[in-house]
Amino acid sequence: MEMYWPRVQLLASLTEMASQDTIYFLTLGGCPPMPDVTDAQHPYCAGFVDAAKAIVQEKNIKTVVFGANWWSYLASTTPYRYRGLKMSLPAGRNAAIGDTGDMMRSMVSNGRKVYAILNIPYGNAMDPNSMIHRHLTSFDVNPGPVVLSTLSDQIEITSQVRSAFEAAGARTIDPLTHLCDSKGICPTVTQGGDPIYRDTMHLRPKYVRSSLFYIDEALN
Repeated sequence: MEMYWPRVQLLASLTEMASQDTIYFLTLGGCPPMPDVTDAQHPYCAGFVDAAKAIVQEKNIKTVVFGANWWSYLASTTPYRYRGLKMSLPAGRNAAIGDTGDMMRSMVSNGRKVYAILNIPYGNAMDPNSMIHRHLTSFDVNPGPVVLSTLSDQIEITSQVRSAFEAAGARTIDPLTHLCDSKGICPTVTQGGDPIYRDTMHLRPKYVRSSLFYIDEALN
């Protein structure tokens, strides 16, 4: 979620939001915005969601935007747990998604707009370092796209999350429809040849600032 800040900052600077106490970025690395989800490697996540909810209530925030690497947190290899249940298994995964949906539903029922940003495509091919092929006396750059058809497990997670969050009244934003074409091909560089990503799973700040239009609706 933190990678979206350059775009948020740009939009705020173009409006009165820049001089007002109106935007709160509530993030903590490795901590999903899902109630009662824990991981032994991220003990500081305990209480994160409750603290964020308290700020939403205290500041009377009218629009709440959820974002996360859902593919990672809900994968079959994830180390995260929901109230002791392994989220790598269906029971824990479904319970965590359901509780997150309930939290969104409560916010919507209290008159708030709720958005959920789904996953961006990612993989090793997105990393600019993987595009560079070195030879003894030279090197060449061969950026290759990511094809959505190779990400069937991840797409299934997106489908489950979207269904649950939309049922709760949230408006979902799907980056795949913006970062990939109609054939499911997701480029790794712009038409000008600049890398879109800064590593395997994060977009470059420059690209976010200038071209990531899909989050704009949540800030209007």
